[in-house]
Amino acid sequence: MADASVLAERLLKLANARGWAASASRFTVRVLEPAFVPFEHVWIAGQARAISEEEIKRVLPSRIIVEDFAPAEQTDRLAGIVDSDSRDVRILTYSSFVDEFWGAELAVQRALADSESSDADIDLEDFVADPSARHVEQLLEFGGLPSQIPDHRAFDFGLPEAGTCFAVQADAGLGKSELLKWHEWRYAILYRASSRANQSVELPPIAIRVPLRDLKSLSLDYIAHALSRPATEGNVPSLPAISSGPFLRELLVQRRIILLLDGLDEVSASAETVDQGVLEWRRLVAAGARLVVTTRKGHSASRGVINRRFKVDEIAELRPLDDSAATSLLEKRGADPSRARQLVKALSGAASGIPLFLLLAKSVDLDSVLAREVSNSKTLVLLELLTLFCKRDEERLGISAQVQMELLTQVAEWVSTQGPVSPDELLESLGLDRRDPQARVVLNPHALLINEENVIGFKYREFAALFSAKALVSSWEEYGFESISSSLRSQSLDEDVVEFAARLINPISLVSAWAATGSAAEVHPLLRRNVLAIALSIVNDRGADGKSGVRSNILSELIGERAIVDVALSGLYFERFDFDGWRLERLQGSDATLSYCDNLWRTKHDDSVSSLALEGCSFEAPVRASVNREAGVQRLAHLVKLLRHRGGRGIVGIMRVEESKDPRAWDLLVHRGFAVRSGKGRSARWSLTDIGMEMLTAFWAAQMRSSSEVSLLIRRNYAIRSLVNELGEEQ
Repeated sequence: MADASVLAERLLKLANARGWAASASRFTVRVLEPAFVPFEHVWIAGQARAISEEEIKRVLPSRIIVEDFAPAEQTDRLAGIVDSDSRDVRILTYSSFVDEFWGAELAVQRALADSESSDADIDLEDFVADPSARHVEQLLEFGGLPSQIPDHRAFDFGLPEAGTCFAVQADAGLGKSELLKWHEWRYAILYRASSRANQSVELPPIAIRVPLRDLKSLSLDYIAHALSRPATEGNVPSLPAISSGPFLRELLVQRRIILLLDGLDEVSASAETVDQGVLEWRRLVAAGARLVVTTRKGHSASRGVINRRFKVDEIAELRPLDDSAATSLLEKRGADPSRARQLVKALSGAASGIPLFLLLAKSVDLDSVLAREVSNSKTLVLLELLTLFCKRDEERLGISAQVQMELLTQVAEWVSTQGPVSPDELLESLGLDRRDPQARVVLNPHALLINEENVIGFKYREFAALFSAKALVSSWEEYGFESISSSLRSQSLDEDVVEFAARLINPISLVSAWAATGSAAEVHPLLRRNVLAIALSIVNDRGADGKSGVRSNILSELIGERAIVDVALSGLYFERFDFDGWRLERLQGSDATLSYCDNLWRTKHDDSVSSLALEGCSFEAPVRASVNREAGVQRLAHLVKLLRHRGGRGIVGIMRVEESKDPRAWDLLVHRGFAVRSGKGRSARWSLTDIGMEMLTAFWAAQMRSSSEVSLLIRRNYAIRSLVNELGEEQ
């Protein structure tokens, strides 16, 4: 292979990765296709101008593969040579041949089918199949940038070249899957147009969405297996050629595929397995692949791995729709303009601009503004909309909305404990006969869904989580904590259930529950874990922007002590807590994370803390006094203030040396490559480099938001953190 052409070597790698025996010498590639009777292919691959007539007549290839953008006169020359031969010899550009080799047209069909399919979870009514007809522009906020990016430019910004990736975080119902489906459709349309227009150019890649729900691994082999097997739902074709991780890797590295990994928070794997999978993705990106991953904002396990494995400018947050876009969404789903505006107004508050809530409000024909105590909580808004959803079906089912809600709560409880069940098995569990009127909730479902395998579940995972949380909290408050303790001992609560339960429960109940779990902690560590998970979720709601000391005080009030002992911390994520004076002992589980927590060295702890993953913190006492970071922040703030545009928006990149108030700070910027000095005398000036402009703009943008945003930026951005520390040392 040492004397093989570059294109021949690339084809050799591709064939071997697919599991086909192959060899390459000069321009010749010989490939043995596995079959009952193996078939040998002979190809010539190389720069068009370097392939000679003698080589073609000696090798007798079935395909001649030339570089993308090969000169027309050279391809015409090769065409003249093969035209004189009676055999059928095709001349293809490299990307065209590779796409023929792995079946790109089938991937385009898959992408279009997936993008045009209704998400069974969210399809309430009036679904529009055409992605271009149903698309409504949303904005994304990339870390470190002062301005927001429209969704149609997200891939241009996040995937500008080979070897790039980004993660999208968003609250449930905001449209993460819809964002990926729209781009999947866009790339498929672009590919078809390009393949039909000009055969001499490099064909664009095909974006392929992979739902991660219930996957037990994130390895390339596992993802390839998911792509190659038939879809369990919908008319989405499989890609049998992508049967192995190595072949998928080659297609990604050779820019034939962009991987869209949808729903990191829905993976059925431990935090350690998820982290290993994402680390494999990062190695893949380093080799030249491009990929996008989505996850629910606030999901502790996925939040930890995203923060560890992605840079701050590789993390984007999908924003809610503004009123204009929300109105447009409803109009595209069949609402007249005046009705659409009424619905948008009715959903003001916490649920404002969330597509799922807007579509659900339209489906239940919401006719009045929600009460303030309801509109301020997404959980209560969803409960209200689901109640109206049931009320709408009272006449069809002949059952009151209250009874429907009670039955759905029981269904969620049974499904969560029993696992997948058929409608008949569920009716038996509920003690209902098929002729019972209440059985219609199961047999003629609206909020439920019976799939092709006759397994029943909720149409939307948020519905299941909310009703499960409602069942948990109702039993807890009506019959006491002991009534639910047996179910909390057996498994970790799903994060969605934890989040809803935290918003439904009376926080006072947690103190007694935490105390009650103490006696059984060593035998049932998951029991304490689930109570602690609910407490942490409440802290994240109440103290989202609070300092570490404030968050620690909230947690200690919720559990009644400053001690976390005899707990299985599996999957829990502690962010920004001050653990000064806390006890951390006899901890279990290997996938819990402490992120930027203060004073860990001041805790009373044992060796069990060694199992915890640490981000930006340590149990070791500091060896020296820390730098005066606040002074460094103020010093950088003064420097940036002088660079601000007169209009107040953004910063300028040039300043005269004589105008600068802190030349030593500028010297540090120059030393770190953030600025350069040019000119002499009165014309001497400082100029920010591209990276310096990006860094200081990010700092300025964080300042405009809040001091906590500045602190978060400093924690996440190593370059700014180092600069601030050095500026603090200079004081």
